[in-house]
Parts: sequence; C-alpha cells; structure tokens
Amino acid sequence: MKITPPLSCKMYSGFNGNVILQLLAFTAIVFSFLICCLLSSCSANDDGSGSLTIAMPAASSSSRSIASSGPFQREDLAYMTFSVYLRDEDNNEVEKYTGVAQGSTLTIDQLRAGTYNIAIRGIDDGEVRFYGATEALVKGGTENTARIVMEAVEADNKILFRRSVEGSMSPDDRVDARITAKNGDTYFFSDESPASMDFLPDGAYCYEYPLSSDFFEPGFTYTMEVTIYRYGVGTVFYTGTVSAKASKSGVTFIVG
Repeated sequence: MKITPPLSCKMYSGFNGNVILQLLAFTAIVFSFLICCLLSSCSANDDGSGSLTIAMPAASSSSRSIASSGPFQREDLAYMTFSVYLRDEDNNEVEKYTGVAQGSTLTIDQLRAGTYNIAIRGIDDGEVRFYGATEALVKGGTENTARIVMEAVEADNKILFRRSVEGSMSPDDRVDARITAKNGDTYFFSDESPASMDFLPDGAYCYEYPLSSDFFEPGFTYTMEVTIYRYGVGTVFYTGTVSAKASKSGVTFIVG
C-alpha cells in the first residue's frame, strides 16, 4: 500500500533542514514587520490628538458652522471679521485667532482629546457686534467640527459710584480706570466724568458712568482699578479696585 503524504509534507520533502529554517526565519521577519506597521498605523490614527474645524459664516452661503439669532443677517458680514478663542474646561486659553475673514474655514490641528470651550466674536469697525460660545468635544484621531450660534451684543454696561465713597464728588470730577479679565480683555478710559445720577438697589445714592462701547464676555470676572480726581485741581481723593462678573445682560461695577 502506497501512502501519499499530505501536500505540505510532499512540498518540503525534498528540502534540506537549512532551507526550512531560512524560510521560517524570513516568515518571522515579514510577520514582525507587518505587526510594526499595524501598530504604527493604529498609533497614528489614535494618538490622543485630533483636529477641530469651524467654518465662518459667509454672505453667499448658509451652510456654515456659525448660525445666527436675532438681528444677525448675512448683510452684516460685509465688513465683519471674527476672533476665535479656544479654551480648556477651566477657561484657560489654548489658542486664539484674530482677523478671521468671513467665509473662511479655520482648522485647529494637534489638539489633545477632550472638551473645549469655544467663543467667537464678530467685530465690525473695531467693536464687538456679535458673540457666541459653545462646548466642543475633540476625539483623538478624528476630524471634529463645532457649531456656534451668535447673538447681537446689546448689553447694558456701567459703573456706579456710591455717594458714601465719593462723598462730595460732583459730576465734573474725573475718573480714570483700567479694566482687565482672565480672557485677555483690557480696557482703559481716562479723564471721564459720571454721566448721570442713579440709585442702587439698596437705595444708596450714586453717580453712574455708562460703558456702552465696551464688550464684556459673559461668564468672566472683570477687575477694575479706578482713580477719581478732583475737577480743576487734579487731587486724587479716591482709589480702589472692584470686580464684577459679566452676564449676557452686561456688567455693573459698584465702587464702594
């Protein structure tokens, strides 16, 4: 009875031992190389970083990442640029882009996977006209997008000076102030006088100075260093520092 060996035995029956060992070694090398390539590919696609894309609104298209609310219309974009702020979960700045043109697409690469806060300001003629913010999740190894709704800035910002602090302060006295915040905003005004008189909620009589032209970002605390000078004399009769948190309706500093 003739026994025919299995095909694999028949194929190698004429080979000597060295050839078989060499073939096994070559196979091991090829296998190791493929494993390395596979691991490298996986690492490149899931290395803990990703990208985030935000498309600015354009007058000619509505298919953009930034939507609008209220009076924000396409015609508002004619002279508008955008400032984009990317912050971590503690609102510490990660990236900042200014002068971003309408209709352009902003892609931020090599972002660590995680949750980010995104804020966008629509700026026209040097003033913030529209503002929007959202939270975005960035997944590693992927291209992520964010969608933001912008609203018109119509906040009522003002400084109130308690009469108990300024004493005999008159509307002619002058006020200097420097206002700063964690988000990088810095405002100065100098040689200004209170615009009107008002009452605080507790009934205290006060002078009011409006801050209608300055934007205060909702959720951030602003600190104001203020100095009051006697009109016509230049004598400093009050210095102080106050802080206030901005909301969508604005910020109010109460001095004293």
